[in-house]
Amino acid sequence: MATDYRPAGFHALNTYLSVTGAHQLIAFLQAAFGAKLVYVATDENNQVRHAQLQLDDSMLELSEASTAYPPTTVNFHFYVKSVDEVYRKALHAGGSSTMEPQDMYYGERSCGVKDPFGNTWYISTFQEVLTEAEMKAREEAWKAKN
Repeated sequence: MATDYRPAGFHALNTYLSVTGAHQLIAFLQAAFGAKLVYVATDENNQVRHAQLQLDDSMLELSEASTAYPPTTVNFHFYVKSVDEVYRKALHAGGSSTMEPQDMYYGERSCGVKDPFGNTWYISTFQEVLTEAEMKAREEAWKAKN
């Protein structure tokens, strides 16, 4: 039941993907990120017309790509409790690494995974609050090393 101008569980801004292989993306999201399938509607050919998945406190919507709605890709920044655990699950589910987990100068432990559908997932765990000066100093030190 809606509690305000949005359906329950939705934020003001939500991502909607059109993919080739929607059933497979749903399976990847469940295996890699523990997504819960909230709703799925299929057509007469069992193609996904509309699906809603919950990832922690966020909803992701998707459908099978078509001529009217061609495949799309997007970059996600996904906060999780354990970067290393989710990274391993995402690789095991069929994702490929774009960056191994590491502590970043801006106070997060992060990694990158590309899913089998071309979407990039920047997976992070927030570790510490930094002042602007601390972040600037760490950024400069990071640039000097890289």
